[in-house]
Amino acid sequence: LHRPRGVLVGSKKLPAISTMTTRSRSCFLPVHFLLVSIFLTQRANSFVTQVLQHHDVLRDSRKSASLSRRRETGLRAASVSSSTKSLKKGNLGSKDKFLDDLRLPRGLKETLLQNTKHVFSKRIWIVDNSGSMKMMDGHEILSSTELSSSGPTTRWAEVQETVSCHAQLSSMLGMPTDFRLLNPPSAGSPQQFRVGYSNMHNGGPFSLFGRHGSDFQRAERIMSRSQPAGKTPLHTAVQDIRGEVVKMLPQLQADGMKVAVVICTDGCNHDYKRIPSGSGDDKALNHTPQLNQELQEALESLQGLPVCVVIRLCTDYGQIVDFYNDLDGELGELSFLDVLDDHQAEAEQVYEHNPWLNYALILHRMREMGLQGSNSLFDLLDERPFTREEIREFCAMLFGTELLPDAWDWESFVADIDQIQRGEAMHWNPVKEEMSPWIDIENLTNQQ
Repeated sequence: LHRPRGVLVGSKKLPAISTMTTRSRSCFLPVHFLLVSIFLTQRANSFVTQVLQHHDVLRDSRKSASLSRRRETGLRAASVSSSTKSLKKGNLGSKDKFLDDLRLPRGLKETLLQNTKHVFSKRIWIVDNSGSMKMMDGHEILSSTELSSSGPTTRWAEVQETVSCHAQLSSMLGMPTDFRLLNPPSAGSPQQFRVGYSNMHNGGPFSLFGRHGSDFQRAERIMSRSQPAGKTPLHTAVQDIRGEVVKMLPQLQADGMKVAVVICTDGCNHDYKRIPSGSGDDKALNHTPQLNQELQEALESLQGLPVCVVIRLCTDYGQIVDFYNDLDGELGELSFLDVLDDHQAEAEQVYEHNPWLNYALILHRMREMGLQGSNSLFDLLDERPFTREEIREFCAMLFGTELLPDAWDWESFVADIDQIQRGEAMHWNPVKEEMSPWIDIENLTNQQ
C-alpha cells in the first residue's frame, strides 16, 4: 500500500496530516488560529450576553410601562370601582373616606352632598330585565384596571354594573334608593330591594358585617342571580311610581324636596304578547306606536310633580336612541328629563359641544343619579355649547368658589382656573384616552 510522505519539521519527520489522529491534528494547529478562535468565541459570547441583557431591560421596561399605564387607566373607574373593591373586601370605611377616594373637587363634593340631603327625598330605579337585555351591544366598565370591556358584552351586564355602582353609592352616602325590576326575577329573588335607608343620618364607619354594608351586598346578590326574561311594560311601572309620588306629595312639599326616577332600559314600551313572534328591535318599534305613546303619556303625567327623570339607555340601536332623544327634546325642559347613554358615548357628545371639560366617570355617575336636579347645566352639557357666563358658573360649582373673575375678563378667568385645578387630582379622559385635569386650559382659552 502507498503511504503518504511525512512532513519534515525541524530535524524530525512527522507522519502526513491525513494519517494523524484527531488529537494529534488539534495539537499542531497554528497558534494564531487558536487565538483567533478563542477571541471570536469570546466576542460572540459577549455579544449574545449583551443582546440578552438588552432584551431583559427592554422587557422589564415594557412591563413597567404597561403596569404604569394600567395603573393610570385604571383610575378611569377608580372614582367608584376602587371604593367598591375595598368595600367588597370587608374593609372598614367611613363616608368621609369614601368621598376622599372619589377624588372630587370641593365644589362637586358639596353639590353631591347637597343633592343627597336637600334636593331628593329618595330615588326610584326602574331596572329593565326584559328578554332583549341579552343582546350583545352593551358597554361595561369591568374593573378599576381596565379601560372598558375587552369585547362585546350584553346589555344586562351593563345594567348590572350600573346598578351595582349606584347601590354602593346609595349605601355609603345614605341615599334612600328603591330598585324595582321590571319583571319578576329568576331564582326566586325579590322584584324590589332597597339600599341606603339604614344610613340616612349616619356618618360613622361602615362594615360588611353590619347593616350598612349588608344592603349593598344583598343588592349585588339579587342582580347577579337574576337573568333577563320577559316583556317591557315601562308605562305601567311609571304609573305605579306616579301613584306613590302623589301619596308623598304633602311631605315633599313641606320639605321642599323631589323624587328622582331613573329608568335603566334598552328599549321602548314593548309588550311581547302584543308583538308578532320573531320581531326584533326594528319590527318591535314599528309594531308598537300605541305602546310607545302610552309610555310618553305616562312620563308626561309626572310633569308638575316634584320629580326629575333620568333615562339611562343601555343600547346602541339607532331607532330606540332616536326615540328617546326626541322625547328628551319634547319633555327635557326645566331639567325634568335627561336621557343618558353609556359613559364613552356620553363623553363624546359632551366633547362635541363643550370640549374644554373632562367628562370623568364620576361626573357621569352623578348625572345618572339625577344631578340635574341641583343644577340645570348638568342637563345641558351634551346638548349645546356653554356661553362664557355658563362656563364660569359651571367652574364655580365644580371647584366650589365664587371668587372667579367675571366672564368679560376671560384671560384672568382662565389663569385662575389653571391655578386652582393644579391642586386637584386628574381623572381618566375617555375621549383623549389619558389622565387629564378637569379643564383643558388651551381649549378653554379659545372659547368664544
